Amino acid sequence: TNPLQMEVKSVGADTVMAEIQRTIERAQAEKPPLARLADRVAARFISFVLLIVVSVAVFWWLHDAERWFEIALAVLIVSCPCALSLATPTAISASLGRLQSAGLLVKRGSALESLNRVTHVVFDKTGTLTRGRPRLERVICDSEYDRTQCLKIAAALEQHSEHPLARVLVQEAGMLEKRKLEQITSTAGGGIRASIDGEDYFIGNANYIAGHSSAEIPARWLEEIGTDAVTTVLLARADRVIAIFTFVDDLREDAKTLITHLQNLGKSVILMTGDGEAAARQVAGQTGIRDYRAQMSPQAKMEAVQALQQESAVVLMIGDGVNDAPVLSTADVSIAMGGASSLAKTSADVVLTANHLPAIAQAMVVAARTRRNIYQNMGWALMYNFGAIPAAAMGLVAPWLAAIGMSVSSLLVVLNALRLTR
Repeated sequence: TNPLQMEVKSVGADTVMAEIQRTIERAQAEKPPLARLADRVAARFISFVLLIVVSVAVFWWLHDAERWFEIALAVLIVSCPCALSLATPTAISASLGRLQSAGLLVKRGSALESLNRVTHVVFDKTGTLTRGRPRLERVICDSEYDRTQCLKIAAALEQHSEHPLARVLVQEAGMLEKRKLEQITSTAGGGIRASIDGEDYFIGNANYIAGHSSAEIPARWLEEIGTDAVTTVLLARADRVIAIFTFVDDLREDAKTLITHLQNLGKSVILMTGDGEAAARQVAGQTGIRDYRAQMSPQAKMEAVQALQQESAVVLMIGDGVNDAPVLSTADVSIAMGGASSLAKTSADVVLTANHLPAIAQAMVVAARTRRNIYQNMGWALMYNFGAIPAAAMGLVAPWLAAIGMSVSSLLVVLNALRLTR
């Protein structure tokens, strides 16, 4: 038999599973506003209970000295705020487990509460609504350059970029010799400038090239591309555009299903992309998104989200690229795709590990159920305490019965929270 060779890149605490476990523990430890409210209520309730216990003890000591200790003890036991303290963390833990099984890794506990309040959902296009596996469709070159030269220059400029289109160009260049770069400047959401053999080259979207090159795209190139809904990347020198690369990226099969679910939940859905008008319009049409915005830089996306927030909107941003990191941090709550860049995952509140888009709509439903569950738990805990304390104070509840009542109350809260796992 042939031996099996395996390369172990990390062990123990450095493995992916260990990192996921640490992320879950951080999310469970982080208290959302509703949990902090429950803690404040529980703290004040304890002070109230101690005052009641002392008052009951004094009253019964004056009226029936033989029973004062038994009754005071019963009041103290029956009024234990265990159920109240369990109301929020049990519901949140159950929901986090439910979402993890659905392919959503929640990094921050507050994300659940924010998801419940979302009014607007903003999508990036490439790698989010599309598969993120673009294909190079065509290369149109200036007469002074051939396809191989254009790919070599483009791959050299893009070799360190994490953008999906950059990876395609590098892959297409294959084993072609990469050119040596000097004076490299990268603009997020725009493009890259570098010097090769003393000549400045620029690669990026149309807006970026327009700001760095005096030349325009030749009319015959535009005619060749036509109105196709493709994503384009331009390669230029300071005086001319020397190549245009066109890419196609298939829509995810479940993208339209997600958009339909979100719209049925009453959410406003917006597509924001740095790609051209035709590509944005096609994806919006295929998914049923009515509000789409094309040729947006990362800064423009941030400003658009902030404008929505100023109108009292609660914004969920969903993206996957390095360029999406700023707007992911700006949104009230954010989700990064499983194949997203490390920076995007770090900036996001939730990571969609399974790349199953309808799970996002499911997360909103779970968030709403979690909030209702917490209120149910708190309501039951308060109702129990305000009913049991007077009964115990009147001497109607023995200490052993008070202990059973307190345990049953806490058990009911836990069982109610476990309903969220289904």
